[in-house]
Amino acid sequence: MVFRAAIVTPWVLAVDDMSDMPSNHPLLSDEYVIEKWEDITGQAVVDLPPTPNEYTVLAELDEDVLAAIDSDSDYTVLWSIEI
Repeated sequence: MVFRAAIVTPWVLAVDDMSDMPSNHPLLSDEYVIEKWEDITGQAVVDLPPTPNEYTVLAELDEDVLAAIDSDSDYTVLWSIEI
């Protein structure tokens, strides 16, 4: 089963190799297999505060990955639905 979920995650600052521009991505995507994600924080990347280091993403992921994330204290699953 595939789920869509809103998840609060720390972000990681990285440099885009193509443009040499800094960009953020969710730590979640480094630690778990996520089919796709998008930032739904509604805040410009340059305005994300380092403390707290968190933003919200809308992710599509398998049921077992969602269960693992839900039990991981580094993340907060706000809601999820089967799609």
